[in-house]
Amino acid sequence: TGSDLLVVADLPGLRASEVFFAVDLGLVTICSEAKPGQDDLGGGSLWRLCRDMRRGRYSQTLALPEDLSIDRWTATFEDSVLRIRIPRAA
Repeated sequence: TGSDLLVVADLPGLRASEVFFAVDLGLVTICSEAKPGQDDLGGGSLWRLCRDMRRGRYSQTLALPEDLSIDRWTATFEDSVLRIRIPRAA
């Protein structure tokens, strides 16, 4: 946007507790590790198939421009979409 940088990560099927991120000087890193439990789908062969599909780790690091106020970021996680907003320096 004009006064902010917006990083959007679509992470389908993940819960907020499975997503981690860090905003640091010049970088934003987003990681996830999906470890579904048996309660997710109630057990059975369908659960085993879906469990295998969702298990795994993901990591992505993005370089940030220098004109940001990285100490003033905000983040939301709704409907499996992570949004990190970092304002530009004055």
